[in-house]
Amino acid sequence: MNMKYCTLCGAQLRENARFCNMCGVQLYSMSAEPLMCNKTEPEKTVSPAEFNTPRLETLHFNSLRDANNALTDIKDISQISVNFETRNSYGLLANHSKISSVKIDMVRTGMENDKLYQIAEHEYTHLLFVDRSNISQKLQAKNPAVKIISAHSCTNSRGQAGLGMMIGVGVQSNRKVFVLYSTDRNQPIGIRF
Repeated sequence: MNMKYCTLCGAQLRENARFCNMCGVQLYSMSAEPLMCNKTEPEKTVSPAEFNTPRLETLHFNSLRDANNALTDIKDISQISVNFETRNSYGLLANHSKISSVKIDMVRTGMENDKLYQIAEHEYTHLLFVDRSNISQKLQAKNPAVKIISAHSCTNSRGQAGLGMMIGVGVQSNRKVFVLYSTDRNQPIGIRF
């Protein structure tokens, strides 16, 4: 038996019905040609409530530039987190950390907002540098117009010898900091390190 469905609301129709018993739409024109189609299943229509249902999305990038370009285009993020994979780049005087991949987990709502999410990076180079303080709190104090969401850092040292090796301090230390922050999309502001 071939079931018929209303093309407007998708309700199942009685055989030889001239009007939909659910929404009242006329199913046949005055010339008696059917206005509905004979199909086995109703079309799935997306209601506004379903469209705005939050959904988790994960994106992977090989560079910060690609990640920031994608984040600039996405305007419906409600929650976000980021993970970095780094690799060491060995230099003559110092080791450095380079991005090998960026993984972004976000909850998208389907409703645009004015927040712009971006990732910034900065490298500190110091002699006899040991700093285990909270990066996020320091950056938030320096940048009150933005919201620091998270900060990740990795440290590479060169020249650990003698006294430096005994107390666990590198002669030269390079600390790479990656910061996820949000700002107003209409007046974007960068981060001061």
